[in-house]
Amino acid sequence: MNKRDDDYLAQVRRHLRDSLTFWSNKSKPEREREVVRAFFRCLGVSFAESDLLVGQPEPVDVAALSCRFQVTEVLDACRQRHREYRQRLQDTEAAQSATELREPWSTPVPMSNSELNHTVASRLQNKTAHRDIDALVYMNLRGRFLLPLFEPEPFVDLGPLGWRSVSAVMVPYAVVLHVEAAAPVALRRAVGMPHMRWDRPDGWFEAGE
Repeated sequence: MNKRDDDYLAQVRRHLRDSLTFWSNKSKPEREREVVRAFFRCLGVSFAESDLLVGQPEPVDVAALSCRFQVTEVLDACRQRHREYRQRLQDTEAAQSATELREPWSTPVPMSNSELNHTVASRLQNKTAHRDIDALVYMNLRGRFLLPLFEPEPFVDLGPLGWRSVSAVMVPYAVVLHVEAAAPVALRRAVGMPHMRWDRPDGWFEAGE
């Protein structure tokens, strides 16, 4: 193994060990805060780190500005993330060169606004809704990306689900899909259109002013 490979593999191993800690139960509040960061940044809502309040009374996960978010995630079917990272760490620890970590390329598949809407509705339909809570769905699907279509589409009416608002973040886009009259102003102003207001190539989830 050459020094370049050795340094690279050491870096990947550190990252995977940190990821195993991050995806543990004790890190759940910080994961939820990250989703809200990404949502606000994509939506173009200014905030400070001190605005993102975790440890709230149930069922609120993150209180931020005037929003009261309950955060949920859409993952690929049968995906077990902690096991996935543990297996990747084992593979990386056994690897002797960086080339052993290469994965086959698969072409990403676009998701329309309509499919996003239906997927969010499906994720929320079995959750207990609250008229004073804002549902925020993090779309974390491998090999998918949002392809906003700006012509009218047949959306599912999310009002009957019973939330004050329903939004989704699928970086680099944020979408407010439904609002009630009592929803926060920032969400009411953004409803109905995908927003991509973050002007950096990454950093959606990272802490920072």
